[in-house]
Amino acid sequence: MLKRLCCILLTGLLMAWSHSALAGIVGGELSKTDVFRQYISTQTNLNKEISSLYAAIEDNKLILSKKESDASLYLASMYIKFSGLFYFIAFSSTITIVLYIIYLIKWNPRKWKLMTSGRTILVLRDKLLHHNGLLTLLILLSLCIPSPAMAKTNVLQDLKMYYTGNDFEKGYLLCKYAKGPVELRYDAVGGVAVIQQPKLGFERSFDLVAHQQGLGKPLAAEEFVSLYEAAGDEHQRQAVFALLAQVDKDTAQSAGEQILTAMASQSGVKLDAAIGQAKALLTFFASSNNRLLVAALVKTFLEKAVSRVRDLEGLDALVDLAVANGAFEVIREPTTKALKSIPSRLTFSDTVYAARVYFKIDKDVARNYFNGIRFDFREFVKSKLLKEKIVGLMRDLSGVAAFLPLYESDSLYKSLQQQPNEIRIAVASLFDEIDHGLAAVAYNSIGTGDSDLVFQNPETMVTFAALTAKYNKEKSAEILNSMTKTIVERHVPYSKNLLFQAVAAMEQQPATLVEGVLTHDMNTNCRFGRNAPLLLTLIDELAPGQLPAFEGYFAKKNDLAKGILAILFSKDKTAFYKLLAHVFAEAPQSIADLRLPNDIFDLTAVAPAFSPDTLKKFQTVPAPLVFAQHELAKSNPDVKLIRRALIPELDTLFRTFLSQDAKHLSEEEVLEAMILLSLVESPNATAFADEAFVLNKLVSDYFGAVIGNGNTVLAEQLAAQKKALAAVEADMAIVKTAATLSGFLKVYASLITLYLVGTAILSLMYACNMILPGKNFSLLNGLLHFSEAQAKFIMSTFVLLPVGVLQLVSAQFLRGLIARETVTPGLQECVAALDAEYRKK
Repeated sequence: MLKRLCCILLTGLLMAWSHSALAGIVGGELSKTDVFRQYISTQTNLNKEISSLYAAIEDNKLILSKKESDASLYLASMYIKFSGLFYFIAFSSTITIVLYIIYLIKWNPRKWKLMTSGRTILVLRDKLLHHNGLLTLLILLSLCIPSPAMAKTNVLQDLKMYYTGNDFEKGYLLCKYAKGPVELRYDAVGGVAVIQQPKLGFERSFDLVAHQQGLGKPLAAEEFVSLYEAAGDEHQRQAVFALLAQVDKDTAQSAGEQILTAMASQSGVKLDAAIGQAKALLTFFASSNNRLLVAALVKTFLEKAVSRVRDLEGLDALVDLAVANGAFEVIREPTTKALKSIPSRLTFSDTVYAARVYFKIDKDVARNYFNGIRFDFREFVKSKLLKEKIVGLMRDLSGVAAFLPLYESDSLYKSLQQQPNEIRIAVASLFDEIDHGLAAVAYNSIGTGDSDLVFQNPETMVTFAALTAKYNKEKSAEILNSMTKTIVERHVPYSKNLLFQAVAAMEQQPATLVEGVLTHDMNTNCRFGRNAPLLLTLIDELAPGQLPAFEGYFAKKNDLAKGILAILFSKDKTAFYKLLAHVFAEAPQSIADLRLPNDIFDLTAVAPAFSPDTLKKFQTVPAPLVFAQHELAKSNPDVKLIRRALIPELDTLFRTFLSQDAKHLSEEEVLEAMILLSLVESPNATAFADEAFVLNKLVSDYFGAVIGNGNTVLAEQLAAQKKALAAVEADMAIVKTAATLSGFLKVYASLITLYLVGTAILSLMYACNMILPGKNFSLLNGLLHFSEAQAKFIMSTFVLLPVGVLQLVSAQFLRGLIARETVTPGLQECVAALDAEYRKK
């Protein structure tokens, strides 16, 4: 009997488990139907076609992007439009060229002979030998032409280095001569660092100097000065200083002095910036083998820079540099002179600078200046840089045994009591660096009530906590209690990490703060409602075992319901579902757009019907669906509450569908409809029969193509892709046709160029034979004959007819100007002269 009861119980458990497992499967029955399979098949085919068309479009676009721009496509289309004219011009010019050559050979043989005679060069030589003036002119002209002898010797050295040098030397040549990008296969030459990928400009110049230094080649100080002047930022300047510090003593001293002089005298740069650069240079020298040069270099800079002092801030910085390097005596006299001219009324900052400078000359005056500002605590903490100056000044003054203490405890305490709490903490922190007794007095003046712990600067809380641990550790628990009240009852700018940092500084536990804040908020009935983001981060710090104690608190925080649910979902599902039911019962609007990780709805069966993007969106699902699924799994679900949760989701889906003229569903909408359908079709959801009927019709019509579906969208995409492909193919056709025409024109242009070069040679030979001694033997006449003959050849191309006409008219105009002085022989006479010269041979 007992065995039978066990079997019945086990069977019941298995049935309950299988029901629960199947409850989360979406579209299990639908996925087995022919309609669903047909939908998947159509979708697959459409996706294949779209992918194929997309690939073809991208391939063609890639080809177009490499060959042509949009402007080029327009020019190519115009090119094709006038292609007939181009072919006509090419054909016509070819015919005119041939006809002109035939004309010369058949009807003007004398001119053709003067152009093509092989004896022209020999005859010209004989003419020149009889006219030394022209020959002398040619010799003089040749002397003006530069020759290899003018090249600098370093070029020869570089060439020798190119053929015989090592990798470092060839890298040097790359940096010196390469116009494009340079990449070196090393990062140092002889222990000197180089930039492996130097850009044109400073980096290329830097690598040149670094290679020369690493290769042991001599370097001039001026090269470092030029490199410093080319540096564009602090990083580049420091690289120059590091390089300079490694050279030999003489070069380092000379270059250092020139650079420091340039720093001290450069206009448009504040003196404190120049001093900062000088400190950087001296720092590199101090850590190198040239450390002994530092004293001389400091003296050089001080002598040049002291004349540029215009204010007390610059004077203070210069005095600091001098004192740090034991060279104050160099500027003592100019400093004393400058201090005599300062006005009697100074700003707070100038008073600090004056006191600091006077401390090096007259300590009593320095103390008087400090006494005038010692209670201006607001000014003490305004500037971080000024704060450092004040700390240094107070340390110096405290070290003078003859002086009274800087403050009396009572006066200091009373003065601080008149300042805001944040100023008191800042002053206590400042005094902590100088005198712990003064710091303790300042700390005791700090208020510790919950209203006192609201600071504009959040870091002040951490500073206060650190001071508490140091000067009143026993009070840490009391201050922690005040912090919890402050966080709950007042608006604060603090973050969780900053608060934990402050708690740790007081050697307290962060968990104590978290529990204290949440407990105080709960005990005050959550009436303050402040610092919601901070409270959420603190709730997230609760361990799973602590959550049950705060379930009542969570139920009161409707304004934080969304964030609390997200936290509970990953930590405690029982507490999560309790709070979720409470929110849907009391304030469902507070989580209207909340989505939770989907670990209950199995979409595997219908996944092939949806895109990856859609499935990715449903890695999270609306909170009402999660609640409904959990509630319907119970034996006695709260149908009224489930309806309250699901109605907004159903209403949105139905209204969206009905508002469309052309009825369709998107992939996201139909997948949500399928999840809703899986819920309302469950055995415990009989009250949702109408909703189940409508959802079933929507899903069936979607996959049956009765309404617009995903395949409809794919079909529209396919049509758009086909249209896009047609447009791209049209552009490709234009480009291909234009490329063919362009090739033809290039060949034609090459032939015309060869023709013009050849005819230029013929024209030159013609000109040589047309100038005869005693008649027109001059360079000008030769040029005119050459220009006329070449112009006629150019005219014969037809396409260059205007150029040829202009050249011929110009030549004839010049000939008319010199016609009275020279006699132009005829063709017959020139041919006879050519034959006569030949017979002399």
